[in-house]
Amino acid sequence: GLIRLIFLLLLIFSPAGIKKRSKVPGVMITQFIEVLPEGKSTPDFLRKPIALTIQEGKLAIFKANVCGDPKPEVTWGRAKGDMSDTETFQKKYDEATGEYTLEIHRVSGEEADTYKCYAINEYGKAICTAALNVIEGENVCFFTLHITYLYDQLSPCILVLILNICY
Repeated sequence: GLIRLIFLLLLIFSPAGIKKRSKVPGVMITQFIEVLPEGKSTPDFLRKPIALTIQEGKLAIFKANVCGDPKPEVTWGRAKGDMSDTETFQKKYDEATGEYTLEIHRVSGEEADTYKCYAINEYGKAICTAALNVIEGENVCFFTLHITYLYDQLSPCILVLILNICY
């Protein structure tokens, strides 16, 4: 409930703790206590979200896998905007693969931002970031016109290759 939410917010924004190195470059780990109990561990990322460049109107999906004992709670955030629109921002967890996803539906320039993934348990937190870049509609029109113009001059094989590169 509310107490758990307050606890998580305090952990996310707390600067105190011991900085640790992750096996995954770009992940920041903070350990909350000096000595961990046997068999327990701070959260870490097995797979962190990667930067995405997505065409306007398409679906962007950030993916992450985490580890830690006890199992970390995973949350998502962004640097500049809010993520309260549940139609645009959907957070999911796949029990079978252990994969956490943040889906951003029908991306626009407003969603271009740096996104953060937080993994938190009682012993520490792990944080990583990934950028979302959005290609706005004008570039798509340019590619479409350019490919249409070249259509008569190119073999179908080369045209398919150009379409794959552009889209």
